[in-house]
Amino acid sequence: MTIYRTMHDKDNPYFMLDRTACNDDGLSYKAIGILTYLLSKPDLWETRLSDLVNRHTDGRESVRSGLKELEDAGYIVRNQEREVTGKFSGKPIDIYEKPKSENPTSVNRPLVSNDVLVSKETTTTTLAEFGEVCTVYESNIGLLTPMIGDQIKDALKDYPSSWIIEGIQEAVNSEARSFRYVLGCLKNWKRDGKSTSEKAQQEVKEKENMEYKITGGDM
Repeated sequence: MTIYRTMHDKDNPYFMLDRTACNDDGLSYKAIGILTYLLSKPDLWETRLSDLVNRHTDGRESVRSGLKELEDAGYIVRNQEREVTGKFSGKPIDIYEKPKSENPTSVNRPLVSNDVLVSKETTTTTLAEFGEVCTVYESNIGLLTPMIGDQIKDALKDYPSSWIIEGIQEAVNSEARSFRYVLGCLKNWKRDGKSTSEKAQQEVKEKENMEYKITGGDM
């Protein structure tokens, strides 16, 4: 067998993965693939069943069975009891490179935790915003690498999530599908004094009120 590996650089980064799951003969190739996909994501990635289904060719039931297989083997640990329907509802789950029973004192940070902030420096950016931006990025630009995930987390410290999402759309419209282009848009908007969506809505409301008074709205 000959393996042809690609060159790894800033545009084609790689991630390190423990071989335990890959060599676990108790797991199906499907389960190993799902776990590998999850472990390739940034630490604060929010796992959604719908996203997993949409990313690849497996159907919903196939993905669900793969997740259950990982849960039964200890690679996925749910932080609440399973619902009556057995669905993964998007609630916090922990992802382990090795079954939890093998490293009960693991210091790995959880991949998913709806209670954790994206960073210690920010108190307003939540995982929900981070997950939303990441989902929009992958849906419109391409595969989310750990490097891009870190860039998104850094951007969320300085810009509203609505700006970043708008920047992604601008990159698509300009046929410049890269996060570097998005960052350029964000810097220009900040320099030019772009309003946040909340401030913009207030400005529109104030303008409407002003127009109402000018045109004799008291009649």
